[in-house]
Amino acid sequence: VIVIPGVGGGMGTALARLCAREGAKLLLVARREGPLLELAEQTRKDGGEADVFTADAATEDGANAMIEAAVREFGRVDGLYSNLGDYAFGEQSTHETTPEQWDYLLDVNLRAHYLTARAAVVQMLAQDRPGGSIVLAAASLVFEGQSFCNIHHQYSRSRDPEESHDILLQDNHGCDVDELGNIVTLAGGRGADVHVIRDDGSDFRCYAFGRDGVEMCQGHQAWRGEQMSVVASVAIEGEARYPLLEARPVRAQPGTMHHGRLIPGATRNRISRSMEREDSCHFAFDPSGTRFVSDTFGYRGRHADCVIYVGVLPDEPDAVLRTSYLLHPRSSFGHSQHTHPHPFQSPDGNVVLFNSDEWGLPQIYAVEGFEYP
Repeated sequence: VIVIPGVGGGMGTALARLCAREGAKLLLVARREGPLLELAEQTRKDGGEADVFTADAATEDGANAMIEAAVREFGRVDGLYSNLGDYAFGEQSTHETTPEQWDYLLDVNLRAHYLTARAAVVQMLAQDRPGGSIVLAAASLVFEGQSFCNIHHQYSRSRDPEESHDILLQDNHGCDVDELGNIVTLAGGRGADVHVIRDDGSDFRCYAFGRDGVEMCQGHQAWRGEQMSVVASVAIEGEARYPLLEARPVRAQPGTMHHGRLIPGATRNRISRSMEREDSCHFAFDPSGTRFVSDTFGYRGRHADCVIYVGVLPDEPDAVLRTSYLLHPRSSFGHSQHTHPHPFQSPDGNVVLFNSDEWGLPQIYAVEGFEYP
C-alpha cells in the first residue's frame, strides 16, 4: 500500500503508474478530484488497485487525514512518496519577494514533507508488521517532450546570479519514448541539437551545432568553465574526424530554433583547427575555461588507440586550442563493461581523473605532475 500526495502530474503520475504495474495498492492524493479520478482509472488499467482522496497534504490536518484514509481503505501503509512542492517566486529576484512568499515556499517544500512523513511513520510503527519506505521529493517540470530522452544536462558554472540558473541540454529529434520514460527509439547524431534553458523553464536559447545533414552532435558538449560559451564535439559525415566547436547561445526566431548549425545570426569557432588529427570524444574544462582535457575515439573508430590529451585555450576571440599527449588510459571503451576514459579535472586543474579497466575491473585513476602545453 503506497500513499502518493502531490500526484497531479509529472513524477508523481509516472511513479503511480509504475507502482500499479507492479501490483501495488495506491492512495492518490491531491487538492482537486478531477485529475485524481482520471489517473486512478489509468492505474487500474495498469494492473493496480487505486483509491483517491482530496486534501491539502501540506497541512497537518490534511496529512493526518490522508494516512487515515489509506488505513480505512487498505488496512495499512507500506510506502509514502511525498511529491509536494511549488515555486512561489516566478521571475522575481529575492529582493522583490515578500516574507509571505518565503513562508509559503518553506511550508510547501519543507514543512509539508515533515508533516506527511510524520503521519506515515506513526502509522507504520503501529501496524502489525511495523516498517515501510518513505521518499520525499520536490521537483518542478522544466521541459518535456519525446525528444528530451538523452539530454546530457549540465548546470551552468557561471557565478552570475542569473546565468547560474541555466541548464545545458541536448534535444534528440526522432526519439520515441513510452509513457513511463523508457526509450523505445534513440535518435542518432543527425537528430541532435543543443540548447540552454533557465531552470524555471524560461528563456529557451540555441547553440549552432549539427542538424545540417553533414555535422552531427555526438552528445558530448560542455560549458567552457564559468563562461556562457559551450564547446561541442561533432562528427562529420563520411570523415574520420571529430572537431571541437565553440559557440555562444542565441535567441532564435520561431521556426528556426532547431536548425542547428544553420540558425540565422549564429557564430562559432572551430577551436581544434590546428590539430593534426581532430579527434575528441569526452572532454572537460577547468573553471577558467582555458585548461582542457579530452579522450579520443581512436583513429577510424579503433577504441584501443584511444588516448587522453590536455590543452590550453586562450581566453581571446577566435582562440585556437594547443594540445599535448598525456597518456594511454588502456580502457576497453566497449565490451561488456563499456568503460570509457571520460576524463575530468580537479577544480584547480592540476589533477586529471579517468576510468580504466586495464586490470579487468573498472576503476578510477588520477594523474598529476603533468604540464599543460
